[in-house]
Amino acid sequence: PRLLLNAFQTSAVVMLVLGATGALAWLLTVEQVAAQLAQWVQVVAHQPWVFLLLVNVSLLLLGIFIEPLPALLLTAPLFLPLAQVFKVDLVHLGVVMTANLAIALYTPPVGGTLFVAAKLANAGIGAITRALIPLMAASVTVLFLVTYWPGLTRWLPALLY
Repeated sequence: PRLLLNAFQTSAVVMLVLGATGALAWLLTVEQVAAQLAQWVQVVAHQPWVFLLLVNVSLLLLGIFIEPLPALLLTAPLFLPLAQVFKVDLVHLGVVMTANLAIALYTPPVGGTLFVAAKLANAGIGAITRALIPLMAASVTVLFLVTYWPGLTRWLPALLY
């Protein structure tokens, strides 16, 4: 019974966070934030590297507040046409978006895996976050490499196909 209660408590915390992020995603959709952002990106970004920088910054910031799936559903329809305008390979963009949203999984305050880890470890979110700082630094380094070295994302598919 105690184990079952712990599982229910952990699931409840995660579901509460998911529900709140779903509500935020709905609000962003209703207010047409994506369309406004697309217009702004076309004005600001003149080079593909600037577009990719904006993708990284926006997904990392968005990932702080909402879960990866709603973030992906909000931003993919926005970024795909813009990637074609800037001639960014769509596989490359997909890898960049996935890397950003993977970092969001453990970034406070919404990172769903943080709550699960804190509950399982009987530790606070702060303690878990401090322990994750080296992983975050490594992940951001990999994100930078993947973003600005497109060959890194294309070599394996090129070998296979």
